[in-house]
Amino acid sequence: MVTNPEAEIRRLRIGLRDLVALSTIPAAWVGREPAAIAAGLADVLIGSLHLDVAYVRLCDPGGGAAVEVTRGNGRKAFADSLQGHLALVGRWSRREIIRGLGDAAPCRSVVIPIGVDAEGGLVAASCERPDFPTEVDQLLLSVAANHAATAFQSARVQQELRQGRQELERKVAERTAELRRDIEDRKRAEEALRQTQADLAHVSRVTTLGEMAASIAHEVDQPLSGVVINANACLRFLAGAPPNLDEVHEGLQAIARDGRRAADVMARIRALARRTATEREPLDINEVIREVVALADGEMRRTRARLRTQLAGGLPRVLGDRVQLQQVVLNLLMNGLEAMHAVVSRPRELVIRTTRESNNRIRVAVQDSGPGIDPQLMSRMFDAFFTTKPGGLGMGLSISRSIVEQHGGRLCLVPNDGPGTTVQFVI
Repeated sequence: MVTNPEAEIRRLRIGLRDLVALSTIPAAWVGREPAAIAAGLADVLIGSLHLDVAYVRLCDPGGGAAVEVTRGNGRKAFADSLQGHLALVGRWSRREIIRGLGDAAPCRSVVIPIGVDAEGGLVAASCERPDFPTEVDQLLLSVAANHAATAFQSARVQQELRQGRQELERKVAERTAELRRDIEDRKRAEEALRQTQADLAHVSRVTTLGEMAASIAHEVDQPLSGVVINANACLRFLAGAPPNLDEVHEGLQAIARDGRRAADVMARIRALARRTATEREPLDINEVIREVVALADGEMRRTRARLRTQLAGGLPRVLGDRVQLQQVVLNLLMNGLEAMHAVVSRPRELVIRTTRESNNRIRVAVQDSGPGIDPQLMSRMFDAFFTTKPGGLGMGLSISRSIVEQHGGRLCLVPNDGPGTTVQFVI
């Protein structure tokens, strides 16, 4: 029976005020570390409930380390006594009120487990008030303990998430660094490969020019001989009485024409022999072929072969390197002439053909009338260092295929319906 209603009402009002205050505390614990949550709870209990001692133990359900905090007077003695009592009872499965914990024997203490068998921890409080702990005290302690346990678990989860995120970021950074190193290594390897391919292509061009040395010398000798003959004729015409200036004029024009012809031959040779970086530009593929045909004209006469060109008109320009594409065409032309070297029973005829394909692509085909290629050897013709020619290096077709593939095309061999073979590529 209530003896003092006004005092009881005042006590309930204070309890409700404290309950509301405790209910707002979790908002302040958001983002805090577990140790700070336990310490904050102990401080709040001391200040709000006017306790002498407050002990908070919060456990990590994931198996992590527990956090213990004691606040108030005689806290070390209280914590030691509490641990000793726990050693006697084994575990706390329910709320328990105890007398005489710590140094102050008159004090009454209450222990409130969090979760089943205190798996979430416990809250213990001690106070000299004779009525401690009242039902309101126990309620407030339970509410505060549950709030703290929830905040503690949330903090642990956030902590694990932060650690996981940091670990993930670390691994991502490490993997990114590895990939960057791999990419840089790959770029260096690709650059070294491109340089090696360029060196091989240069060697192949020079080798091809060496094989054509006799024909090139003849091509240069003819216009130079013409220059000498016309120059002597001009001298004779000038020595006449009177000088025949019309003949001298015609002779000088012939000298200029022969000089340009010799200069053109040397310019083509220098372009193929020069070591230059790859330069892509829009090209007229028919013009590229005509330049190669002009350079190989002497070789055609030397081998008594006939060259026909069937170049389609109105072809789109191709984006490519002029010297590299000239090297491919020259190599295919020289291979065709070499294939027809032993042909005596029929004309030695070489045909270079261009046609327009779909998607603005161009097919270039070099067709010879030689004996053809053994079908068993067809698959090996593009292998490096494989050759069917005596004294050959076996690099011409391999380098040509690499150049065509770098231009986005494909080089292939096709047997003719009649004698010979056609080598063609599409770019």
